[in-house]
Amino acid sequence: MFHIADYQQHFINRTKNNFIKAETYIKGIVKSELRNIGRISEDTGADDHQMQHFITESNWEARKVINQVATEVSTILPKRKLTGLIIDESGRVKKGDKSVGVGWQYCGNVGNVGKISNSQVAVFACLSNGDFASMVDDRLYLSKDWCDDPDRCDEAGIPKESRGFKTKLELAVDIIHQQVANTNY
Repeated sequence: MFHIADYQQHFINRTKNNFIKAETYIKGIVKSELRNIGRISEDTGADDHQMQHFITESNWEARKVINQVATEVSTILPKRKLTGLIIDESGRVKKGDKSVGVGWQYCGNVGNVGKISNSQVAVFACLSNGDFASMVDDRLYLSKDWCDDPDRCDEAGIPKESRGFKTKLELAVDIIHQQVANTNY
């Protein structure tokens, strides 16, 4: 079974322990109907600015948390059936142009099936054996427009190593490679 304390080491660095904020954020995700920083802060009594800083600026590596989840899921998923990695994309309609990756692109969410809209798109992976399933990975899609605009990427805080353009298929292949390296198939 998953316990947030098992992930504590990913939120501690040389100068700071962000584990309390991570724990508060997770409680807020579970508790809040609208899962945004403002609502999470309101529902948990956390300071809105501190929570925003924790998500956007704090020195912890989300990839390490995602990899540990994937490893644990592959270990505890009952093996009585064939286990598979399901990969799909999903989009979320957005306003404005500041959210990372947002732009006019195909958005496959329920309200916009098959339509081009101002949206954010990601590729997701789910490990499933037919009866049980868990999300184990995701990659945000950055269009060529984003990748070719270093100033916009700087402003959004996108690490330089994450700015190379990749198609959604290439992101899916990256996910497959990462999951094979992480898990017990």
